[in-house]
Amino acid sequence: MQEPDENDEINEEPDEWADVKSLPWDEGLRKGREMRESTKTYILKVLDEDGDVEGIMLFEYGMLSPGERDQVQKASVKTNTKRRESQQEVNQEKLVTELLIKGIRQGPEGFTPTRQSVAEFYSTFPEAAEDLANCIDEFSEMEPEVRKKFRPGRAREEG
Repeated sequence: MQEPDENDEINEEPDEWADVKSLPWDEGLRKGREMRESTKTYILKVLDEDGDVEGIMLFEYGMLSPGERDQVQKASVKTNTKRRESQQEVNQEKLVTELLIKGIRQGPEGFTPTRQSVAEFYSTFPEAAEDLANCIDEFSEMEPEVRKKFRPGRAREEG
């Protein structure tokens, strides 16, 4: 392998960035806010006794900010320290509850993301509640390029 010559530019921009415009600060902030405010829809199919779709419930959810993610983690993780060793224990129900409260922007008519309504949702549709919480968590972690390809709705059937 040839050593770089001292005249070679080490920090050359890759060709893929050649046609990309540089954004002014204000426009970059605006785009960042738009990205943070983008939402997705979760579709929960509610089935009747025969397994037929009786109706659907729509939940609009959004990304969590880094601060909100920290709050979720602090509320759901318990650290036990014994003899210089610390172990972290995640309370799954608290994790799901906090993700739903902070991530749901709008729910079906009559639903607001309060502790009580989220607890009722979790006890009635536990798989859907965990799936929706995972969607919120994954959406909050996605890179912008991946987020653009994120499909607008997911379906989970519950009876």
